[in-house]
Amino acid sequence: MATFDWPRELAPKSSKFYVVYNDMDFTSIFTSDQQIVSFPGDYWTLNMILPPLGRDKERLLMATVDQLRGRQNKFRFRDYRFIQPVSAGSPVVDGAGQLGAQLRTRGWTPNQRVLRAADYVTVNEQLLRVTADVRSGNDGRAVLPLNIFLRSPPVSGQAVNYRSPYAVMRFINPENPINRQVGQAGITIQAREAF
Repeated sequence: MATFDWPRELAPKSSKFYVVYNDMDFTSIFTSDQQIVSFPGDYWTLNMILPPLGRDKERLLMATVDQLRGRQNKFRFRDYRFIQPVSAGSPVVDGAGQLGAQLRTRGWTPNQRVLRAADYVTVNEQLLRVTADVRSGNDGRAVLPLNIFLRSPPVSGQAVNYRSPYAVMRFINPENPINRQVGQAGITIQAREAF
């Protein structure tokens, strides 16, 4: 299985990019009270509509879809609305065995806000979003509050990608999603995070 970058030239006209949380509800038949239980396994999903494409971009689109071979291969998708944060060091994971909805890190520029609420990071091929502003300490360490659980513990010293974060996605449907019209091609992509 190969992983490709989704071409920046094929930016969406519109998209929905969101997390599907892995939870379950239990509702009492007597009182209608609910209990919600959350489990690891949350994932990102993508519905992306590309604008009508001219011939050159249509060729790029066809080549990209052919490389992905339905659901066989994967692609790295970057949120096109993401604004790259200012450089704040070279952060890495601080300690092995971490799971849950926070991540200890080190290597940030000391004593500053290093991430803003809703910034993305990619760690261990998993896209994560921080839920609050993050400030580094005197020693360049910071704890990242995450929107979803870490799926697997990253290795201590593994890079935290905050400059160009991405989700690893695969098509939901194995069919070719290209609709062709005279002189133009359009596409609606449906994908989910691959892990």
